[in-house]
Amino acid sequence: MNLRVQSYGALYFLKYSQFTQTGAYIRSETASIQKENNKDDFRRKCLALNTHVISRIPRTQYIDQNRWKGALRTFYGNYHEVLTKYGGCPMILDEHDKELLVLNYEAEDFCEQKQEYLKYLKTFKEKGNKYNCKSDTNCISKCREYNVWINERKVHFNNKKVQLYKNCRRKEHLSQFPTKKCNILESETFQGINTCLVSDIILREEKTPEKLNEVSKESESEYNA
Repeated sequence: MNLRVQSYGALYFLKYSQFTQTGAYIRSETASIQKENNKDDFRRKCLALNTHVISRIPRTQYIDQNRWKGALRTFYGNYHEVLTKYGGCPMILDEHDKELLVLNYEAEDFCEQKQEYLKYLKTFKEKGNKYNCKSDTNCISKCREYNVWINERKVHFNNKKVQLYKNCRRKEHLSQFPTKKCNILESETFQGINTCLVSDIILREEKTPEKLNEVSKESESEYNA
């Protein structure tokens, strides 16, 4: 554990120049990160900052690492707390927690991308999980693209599920997930679009056998993506 330590206990570490230098670095870098308006650069700098801080944790029997980490949280944790955009930049003091932060970023991007897809397709939504694209080629393309993408993300996060279950729920300071709106631990989150309705005109343009097999025709043809 590396929770915050009591103020009088944390004061002990101020005598170490390595501790105060690390603190100065945290103040400087978090100030720079806070001004960053590019998502990729924000995250890259955040991971670099935490990597540096981890590398400065003493590896000696004479210093209690957990107390050192707790003192860092006591004195400098608040500098990280204001970094909330782009998935945030929590103070990380263990290597395996960096992997969780990357997962957190991936989940953030997934949820945003899913929202963008569904926002575009909302105009064509009918009852249930059915969308009527009619002859709108952009809608048809988005429907198919969405299903390919959502299935790829499902496989990706399923491969990470063990790590997510072990860490996300007990590392509240690191992860914003799962959330009610986008629970990446639930299979329903990765549900594809069951049916995209396609007009007969578009159906006739699906000339290849491969594409014709993808389209089932009723009164108004259905594309089961």
